[in-house]
Amino acid sequence: MSVNAAIADLPAYKTLDAFVKSGATDEKALNDTVQEFNTLAKKAQSEIEDFLWDTYNAVFAVAKQTSPENQGPLVHFLQRLRETTVTASDGQPLKLSNQVVWKDLPTFGWVARDLWNFDPLDASASKEDKAAWDNLSALVAQLTARADLDNPQDPFDFSLYGLWALRTAFEEDHPAGADAAAAVRQAYLWIHYSGDALQKLSAKNRNFDANSGKAGTKFGDRDWKGLNEERWNAWAEAFASVQASLADDEVKSFAGKAVRGCDRTE
Repeated sequence: MSVNAAIADLPAYKTLDAFVKSGATDEKALNDTVQEFNTLAKKAQSEIEDFLWDTYNAVFAVAKQTSPENQGPLVHFLQRLRETTVTASDGQPLKLSNQVVWKDLPTFGWVARDLWNFDPLDASASKEDKAAWDNLSALVAQLTARADLDNPQDPFDFSLYGLWALRTAFEEDHPAGADAAAAVRQAYLWIHYSGDALQKLSAKNRNFDANSGKAGTKFGDRDWKGLNEERWNAWAEAFASVQASLADDEVKSFAGKAVRGCDRTE
């Protein structure tokens, strides 16, 4: 899908896009890309909030164009970026709202939430849009697999987004004409890339604020507030059910893989 012109002009986008498309795995290319981001952040420290917002949008723009199997360099870049700290002009770590750049990835989650306004059930969405949504989901699922699961504030922890994907696929009554296969594909991506993490959080009964983790309409009698073992088992059963009922052969295969993935993480 095409990239917004303003984002495409950003040095951060150009640098990261070139790195990811190169498929580079050597340390020098990775370190050079991280250093460029550090240099850009240092130059923008007086406008760090705007810089971070634009930069994270650039990161997600690259993700949208990168298929899950080719996202390794992007994931490694984000991991390495968090291991570096930008030094401000006063000699102290550069911060935004008391969060360290880049260790805490300040506002990274806000930008992600701003982008999560898509509906995988939308049958009118273009093939390109659906691919971009899958790519976004695959990225944050891979980040979740690398998060500190004991810290709900870890900037890599997008487990709530995984819950949303699985809830949409299996807990909601879908309207006529809904693209149920696309929703199942999104759910599969979460099991494939972060099934272990989601299962561990289910075993720990990870709850979320307000109603963000509530049950879908099919399970309206459940007082679910997040991830738990009962819900995990319901999802595993749902994958098995759709494997038998879906007409889309590719997604049927995904559902079968997800069933096995759920079994492996028990």
